[in-house]
Parts: sequence; C-alpha cells; structure tokens
Amino acid sequence: RGCSGSSSSSKNVDYFNEVQKGVLGPSDAASTDFHKTLNLASGTKLSVVKQHFQNQAAILSKAVDAAASIKPTKQVEQFQPALVQTLQYRLAGIQCMASNIGDAWKRKRARGTGRILAPCTQRLLASDIVYTDSFSNPASTALKGLGVQVPASSFLDPADADLVTPVGIGSAITRL
Repeated sequence: RGCSGSSSSSKNVDYFNEVQKGVLGPSDAASTDFHKTLNLASGTKLSVVKQHFQNQAAILSKAVDAAASIKPTKQVEQFQPALVQTLQYRLAGIQCMASNIGDAWKRKRARGTGRILAPCTQRLLASDIVYTDSFSNPASTALKGLGVQVPASSFLDPADADLVTPVGIGSAITRL
C-alpha cells in the first residue's frame, strides 16, 4: 500500500504540475492582462482595447486545448470535464468582450455599455465557480490523504464583484 500511495501521489503531483503549467498559468496571464486592459489610460483607442481582448482569447484558446489534452489520473478523471469547462467559460467571456466591445464603446452611458458587456464578465465569474465547485473542491476531497495540493484559480478577484454588473463593467469601459 505504501508504494501504491506514493505512486498515486506522484502521478497526481505530476498531473497538477502539468495543469498549472499548461492551463492555469496561461489563464492567470490572460486574467492579469484583462485587468491591465480595464486599467489602461483614459483616451485609449478602441482598437487597442479590442486587440488586448483578442490576445487574451488566443491565450485562453490554447489553455482550453491544453486542458482537454491532459490525461487525468484515476482519482481526478471524473472532474476533468469541469476543468475544461472552466477554461471554455473563460474563453467565451473574453471572446464576448472582444466581439461586443465595438458596440459597447459607442454607448454614451455606463449602464448602456454595461448591458452589452455584463454577460461577458458573468461568464468569467461562472468559470471561477465551476473551477471551485466542480473541479478544485471535489478533487481535493478525492485526493485527501495523498498530500496533493490542488492549485487555486480564479479569473476575477473578489474585489471585481462590480465588474459583473452592467454599471460596474460599463463604468470601467466608459472610463477608457
């Protein structure tokens, strides 16, 4: 049993190292750039903002592919689809931002801008919920006793709660 547990632990550590490097690391980079995009200087051109969102989408697209291609261990196999879904929601949220930023940019008021973009940021929030509730927490429970740490991941910070409302994301964009 001791050898089996050690082997299982090692395989799971290797799996999560691969997840961190190929999936969560790029997702974190896209998240960081997303926040930098929302904090660009006032007067930034629409084309610059849109290019940022398109670059983030390209990063997340690769992360989705990486998540789908990683072979899970037996202990976390049932939770793997939630990891893929997490990245798909993140990609969908950023693609939504890139696709709709032009229409939102034309609006004069934050609420009008936000009505267009809030569904995008809500997908980003959903990705964090799926990751925690359907991947991270259940995987941690399944691996209890093996000494394997499931990495944390969130696209939006808790301080970003206002970004999922029309007024919040609208204000962030109209400031640009």
